[in-house]
Amino acid sequence: MSTDEQQRLHARLANAIAPLVESPFGTAAATTGVIGAVESTAVLGPLWEGGSPATNDSRFNVASVSKVLTAARIVSLAHAKAIGLDDPVSKHLPGVKLVDKGVIDRAGTITVRQLVQHRSGLPHVPKQRDQGEGAAFADVVRGTLNAVPAP
Repeated sequence: MSTDEQQRLHARLANAIAPLVESPFGTAAATTGVIGAVESTAVLGPLWEGGSPATNDSRFNVASVSKVLTAARIVSLAHAKAIGLDDPVSKHLPGVKLVDKGVIDRAGTITVRQLVQHRSGLPHVPKQRDQGEGAAFADVVRGTLNAVPAP
């Protein structure tokens, strides 16, 4: 991957999200793009109004925004027979931990369908999110892209 290609991709990504950090939105935006072997993440704006600037290591609470995109991708993967809706999550994300309120890892019993339907029995906010732990935005995207092969 050439530095020029990565810089061009970064500039395209930054231009795409620049309007999101202006009024009336006015806070941070991040996006990651991958074209072949070239990968880049653009992060712009403050974490909150008047706050410190966002970086590649910043974490974002995307709340419900990602639900529709995630469900659409899962349905497309199921349609392509790359995953089964009734497969346990652990089949497609080995090593992932889905800990319920009783602190029991249920990744081997919770199905993809249950997650998409919000019927898995998992708590609303994962414990590590409450404790301020977790991965940076770019790492989450990279992990998601590598976890499930494209159809």
